[in-house]
Amino acid sequence: MDKINKLSFEEALKGLENTSEALKSEDLTLEDALLNFEKGMKYYERCKEILDEAKQKILVYDRSKGELQDFSS
Repeated sequence: MDKINKLSFEEALKGLENTSEALKSEDLTLEDALLNFEKGMKYYERCKEILDEAKQKILVYDRSKGELQDFSS
């Protein structure tokens, strides 16, 4: 699943959506459901990783200082 770690946010989100849809199938075996769940969790972790990185990059303009600061400040 190293391929998942290289996906863009949009690609990982699409993978998560696809595994979610697969889990809704009525004729899914327990084994296939578990495999889809595990794969979906990896897509979820990739999405979360990308969002966490983006959050760290967000800058907020501090008007009182006239400078940009990290969002977390």
